[in-house]
Amino acid sequence: MFIENKLDKDIQRIIRPFNIILSIFFSSKFKIRDNHITESQKKYHLIIFFLVSFFNVICINVMFSVRDSKDQIDFDLKSETVFLVLYSICYILLVTCNIIHSSTNVSLILKIQDIHRIIDINKNIKSFITWNWIFFFLLFCDYILTSIVYTRMDINHFVDVSADLFTLAFNFNLLYGIRLMSLLVKYLEEWTKNIQIMEAGDNNVYCNKLYVSYRNILEAYKLHSKIFRLLVSFF
Repeated sequence: MFIENKLDKDIQRIIRPFNIILSIFFSSKFKIRDNHITESQKKYHLIIFFLVSFFNVICINVMFSVRDSKDQIDFDLKSETVFLVLYSICYILLVTCNIIHSSTNVSLILKIQDIHRIIDINKNIKSFITWNWIFFFLLFCDYILTSIVYTRMDINHFVDVSADLFTLAFNFNLLYGIRLMSLLVKYLEEWTKNIQIMEAGDNNVYCNKLYVSYRNILEAYKLHSKIFRLLVSFF
């Protein structure tokens, strides 16, 4: 592994909740092994793509097989199939973006690490990580409660659950994007404070570090926009 892909402990703590949750829902952005970050393999995402497609075919087959009449098929097909297809498109969009932006996802994390090495926000890191877990937990609880409320005691619920899981994975990715943006805002706020307390006698080395960190923040924003622009537009 390349030395420039090595992750500091603080950065690993920050991104660990994202990596765990997104991996569970088969939309991992990167791999972390031996304190190094690397791209998720394209074959991993392609396998997920074919599994999702196969699962959708099964769901549609289930919808047809349990109907008792042509009228029921016509009515349900207009509702459940449309929603299933839309939710599936969301998930397939995730897989596509993960393949296209596999290297960009890694670059964004490494760029955040470069910022973190200069801009000290350690006093806010613990609360930021805690809120990451809380937001993920609340989003999952919302899914569970919604499923309980709208559960229908028949085989069609299998289709409803599959569509909800696609949506949940999509929402987790949006939450990941929002939290990364929130992290960049924290760095920018701390950078602003450092600028405000600068004095005329500060050495050029310190000034140059602040300049480099600001440039890294701007580059991180550009990488973030590149990764999440399509997902946010679709949402």
